[in-house]
Amino acid sequence: MNKNDINNPKEDVSTYDFSRNSKRSCFIYKGLGFLKIKNKHFYITYLINLIMKTISVKIKQINVSNFSTRDENVELEILFNNYKTIKSLVIDDPNELAHDLIVEIRRKVKQANQRPDSDNVLDNILTVTIENEEETIKKISTFLSKLSDKINEVKNLTDSGNYLNSISLVKSMKLEF
Repeated sequence: MNKNDINNPKEDVSTYDFSRNSKRSCFIYKGLGFLKIKNKHFYITYLINLIMKTISVKIKQINVSNFSTRDENVELEILFNNYKTIKSLVIDDPNELAHDLIVEIRRKVKQANQRPDSDNVLDNILTVTIENEEETIKKISTFLSKLSDKINEVKNLTDSGNYLNSISLVKSMKLEF
């Protein structure tokens, strides 16, 4: 390959977009892995993406394991990939809590997949992606607001006959993806 090939890419060249927000692209020679790049940031991003390990997380189910009407505390069991975590929280803002749950899931997956005994620094660079993240956050937020409403109904009940049924209804609530 000579210098003219770099400036005039041929038919065996594909275009690669380095970031979702960027309209800039560069050329990649398919067989040679050669890049024509004018911005070093994009080259570094491309190399990091080649080196980083990407882990995709699919949230399977969220169950209510316990709740308290006194302090409005809820204990959720979250099942994702091969992991299970229990999160205790107070439902005040469902949207914010949904984002916080996603952040905690990412943190737990990163902790489980890091190798602190490795000599290579690049072994601990991980990217955790959540499948259908925006839709998942909306579903979790809706579930948490319904759960909060049900807990408030239990809290405001005056009939003892429906009290036990309402408690079992709240404890049986779950969100499946």
